[in-house]
Amino acid sequence: MPTHAHASRILFVTSVYPHAKEYGAQQRVLNLCRLLSAHGRVAIVLLAAAPIDAASIQRTLDEFDDVTVVTPEFEPPRSIADRLRFELDPDFLNASYFRISEADGRRVMAKCEASDLTWVHTIRTANECGIYRWPRSVLDLDDIPSHLNQTAARLHASAARRLLSHRMALIWRHRESRINRRFDLVTVCSEADRDYLGRGRTVCVVPNGFAAPATKPSRAPVGPARIGFIGWFQGRPNVEGVTWFIRHVWPLVKAKVPLARLRLIGGDTDRDFSADGPDVDGLGYLDDPREEIGTWSTMIVPIRVGGGTRVKVAQAFSRNCPVVSTSLGVYGYAVENGSELLIADDADSFAAACLRLIEDTALATRIADGAWQKFLHHWTWEAVQASVACALATLERGEGYELRHPPTIAAPSTHRI
Repeated sequence: MPTHAHASRILFVTSVYPHAKEYGAQQRVLNLCRLLSAHGRVAIVLLAAAPIDAASIQRTLDEFDDVTVVTPEFEPPRSIADRLRFELDPDFLNASYFRISEADGRRVMAKCEASDLTWVHTIRTANECGIYRWPRSVLDLDDIPSHLNQTAARLHASAARRLLSHRMALIWRHRESRINRRFDLVTVCSEADRDYLGRGRTVCVVPNGFAAPATKPSRAPVGPARIGFIGWFQGRPNVEGVTWFIRHVWPLVKAKVPLARLRLIGGDTDRDFSADGPDVDGLGYLDDPREEIGTWSTMIVPIRVGGGTRVKVAQAFSRNCPVVSTSLGVYGYAVENGSELLIADDADSFAAACLRLIEDTALATRIADGAWQKFLHHWTWEAVQASVACALATLERGEGYELRHPPTIAAPSTHRI
């Protein structure tokens, strides 16, 4: 168990298990906990929908101070009054139809009261705890729900489904407008999200990042050409984006490069995609995907639904792999089309961008090098540490209380390889 003499007590509340198999939200949660460990003793409250084995819990205890597991239960609105509150009351907490028990809610609140700081990952997790006003708290809003619903509305063919998504976007905008009443500070992943919530002392940017490799990864694209995607294949944005790519973009690529293959990495990708399109290889979860990614001509981020920023972009940059993304896929990253990646939003231009990187190896190398250099400066977890320290310093100045282990703001990473 880690020890910090006279250190602050930091409680991290999350629905994402820090030591789960690697995916975007898991990487953010694990590395935020590690970065916060520089400022105090981190204990974790985990809202776990499924049982977690003892060995996995022990891995968390080996790295952090304590872990408490509570289980949310399905609890839909049962009365007309609750249904009206869901629609009209922005302070109504049962927004996801899951809640922990009242007894567990009291346990979580007691741990908050005993801590110097509580950091809560996502508004859904906060609501499922049944706590409205979180004392001495930071909300990590890495995915803005209203944006998810608003982007989904644009893609529905059905007018009824578009209307439902617009309705949910409006409901969530009202809920998001109350966040400052519930938390002392909010952290978001990008300046664009900060602009949406309103710039001020109560909103700070803590970007997504990825682990910097010890050496710059080498690239050895193989023939026939490979285009790759990495992501958990139960998340709605990933499923929608890859399905769109296979049905609308992939045939255009195959028409020019008939032997090309699409390679998919991530949880639940080990399925048969033959009904969607030809020459698609679902590889499933890989403990270490570096060698596979090194064989790709390009990594795609065909995301058309969602909010927040995608860790897979920083991951691709860290792997020295050139990227083709939609505008939404690279939302929140300060990058330029043609400099650190290629951006395309319709099937024809997305296919053309993929083909450019397959055929023009000099362009692919230049794009990958530009992304690699920017990654080292902005999106390693070492670089993100400065943003975490800044958020903690902002919280202290604004609220008039102090962590016993004061935050220090480190210079951005100057890592060179």
